[in-house]
Amino acid sequence: MGKGRWLGEGPGSEDAKLPRYASIKAFLASLSLLYFCKALTAAYMKGAITAIERRFSLSSSLAGIIDGGFEMGNLLVVLVVSYLGSRLHRPRLIAVGATVMAAGTFVMALPHFFMEPYNEHEAHGHVQANRTAGALPAHCLSRPAAAEAAAETGAPPAGCARGSGTRLWMLLLAGNILRGMGETPVTPLGVSYLDDFTRREDSAFYLGCVHTMGLVGPVLGFLLGSLCSRLFVNFPDRVSLHVQDERWVGAWWLGFLVAGALSLLASLPFWAFPRNLPREKEPRRSSEMNSMPVKEILLTSGDKDECATDFPRRGSHSSTLSTSPTSLIRGVTASLHGVLCQPLVVALLVSQVLQVMSLVGFVTFKPKFMEEQFGKTAAEANMFMGAVNVPSVALGMFGGGLLMRCLALGPLGAARLSLASGSVAWALTLAFYALRCDGPSVVGLTRTPLLASHAGARATGCPGACECRGDAWEPVCGWDGLSYLSPCLAGCNATVAGISTQGGTAPVFTDCACVGGSGGRATPGLCARTASCDRSFHMFLGVTVASSFIYALGSTPAYFIFLRSVNSELKSFALGLQTMVTRTLAGIPAPILYGVAIDSSCTKWGRGTCGLSGVCQLYDTDAFRWIYLTLTFVLRAASLALFAVGCGLLQQQPKRCSMP
Repeated sequence: MGKGRWLGEGPGSEDAKLPRYASIKAFLASLSLLYFCKALTAAYMKGAITAIERRFSLSSSLAGIIDGGFEMGNLLVVLVVSYLGSRLHRPRLIAVGATVMAAGTFVMALPHFFMEPYNEHEAHGHVQANRTAGALPAHCLSRPAAAEAAAETGAPPAGCARGSGTRLWMLLLAGNILRGMGETPVTPLGVSYLDDFTRREDSAFYLGCVHTMGLVGPVLGFLLGSLCSRLFVNFPDRVSLHVQDERWVGAWWLGFLVAGALSLLASLPFWAFPRNLPREKEPRRSSEMNSMPVKEILLTSGDKDECATDFPRRGSHSSTLSTSPTSLIRGVTASLHGVLCQPLVVALLVSQVLQVMSLVGFVTFKPKFMEEQFGKTAAEANMFMGAVNVPSVALGMFGGGLLMRCLALGPLGAARLSLASGSVAWALTLAFYALRCDGPSVVGLTRTPLLASHAGARATGCPGACECRGDAWEPVCGWDGLSYLSPCLAGCNATVAGISTQGGTAPVFTDCACVGGSGGRATPGLCARTASCDRSFHMFLGVTVASSFIYALGSTPAYFIFLRSVNSELKSFALGLQTMVTRTLAGIPAPILYGVAIDSSCTKWGRGTCGLSGVCQLYDTDAFRWIYLTLTFVLRAASLALFAVGCGLLQQQPKRCSMP
């Protein structure tokens, strides 16, 4: 009974009498909705990286490990799911996976409810001073530091296990791993199910629709991230911080609750689909296949390539399915041989690994790049990602599928389109190097206190630099245009309410003896960037839109080529293998690699209250830009080179393969 339920066997099988709603178009709509939800969650995770780093006092490399947890979970089950999935009830396996994915998303929001309310002074008040000592006057360096050292090495404060330095971030990692495990059946089983029962001429177009909906999700995902970033982490509590304050942390947890609910709803339709569907039209007969130009046929569902392993058709295979360890190992080994003995598949697979590595790392830290390089808030960075960058990618992917359908491109034409678009987009990334902004100059960190005299400065009454903690991090912007490490270093003696915030008004510091200009005032946060920085940012957005659209134009053709390069019975396994390899070699290491590289450009580190390494509070923006862009540039260049090799192999493929 249980076996028949998952295999769809026997005279009473649901496949014998299909429900009225069971059509390939209904499955297309359901799969598109699920792609939308999983992409929304993934995009929201990218947009919440900065808030998570600040809330849990994490470095970018550790945040990269959390982000890579999704790929870790996927890797744990992808090969078995892909191998057995094509032999079991694919829609129901997708339904189970989507439910697990929703549960993992809910788990990611749990740390917020277990932690103490966020205390911005506790979270950012303790920082390392060894990187900033060189910016202080020489006489400060000779004073005894025993008391300060004792304070820094003392016992963790009460409530540490639930504060900003808490290890509850491990719950975030666990939830993301669970989310990755649940997402595993969606792509290999959903795409293979769609392709099996779709007219061949519509396959690329339908795949384009699915992946386009998968990119509409990030639009709302980043916009949801922008909205949550404008709400304080302790929402709905009132707070006297401004969103531009460096201590501001957005309501990162709220978006996970929304995304989890949507994923749970998207899982419901898949419980109702049968194991098999009739094709929209009968497949082409052999005479029709032979009348087509050879160059427009790579490997159809009935084709056998020179090294593919023979598999029985799905209808006959299900009745003899064996899940014993021996047969499972034998089947997986035969499937691996059938896929990996083809040089074309290997070239495309390695090319995609490098492409995904550059894409995952670039997108994961792109909001952070906009924040640090151009002085944008997390809310602004997420808004630009969702409203500007992602739509251009979605249009590009849709356009790629549409071009293949309208121009009737064969595999070789699709490969040339993909290679050309990737090369042009790669060349456009060179423009990013020229689009720069000067990083913030902070008195007490990058500028020496009391020695940065300028017209109008009131040095009289400035506190001695030794009177202020060199490890403080409460930056303020003086009305003289300079940023100060803390109100103390600005010589401020009083505050007044002046800036409207979510829960009241943030203070304006007054009577600041070190601040030049009328009134000697300062406001929380670093000073805004110059007008030239805004112009550079607008140009950055323009180049981003162009390069993203052109790059995405070739993504659907590239996916189509890989799908057609394997035998029909190996399709689910090949897609699962592709997913496993890209998760292992690209998805997991990419955020960590980029995080470690970005951490190397940090000039001021914070330290968590529980003795953990803290969040980076200030970056060298030039070093950040060069490291971030060069890593992406090199990975994409290597990916294009291997794809060009694949194009050469593809040109020879029809000469080696005989058509039925």
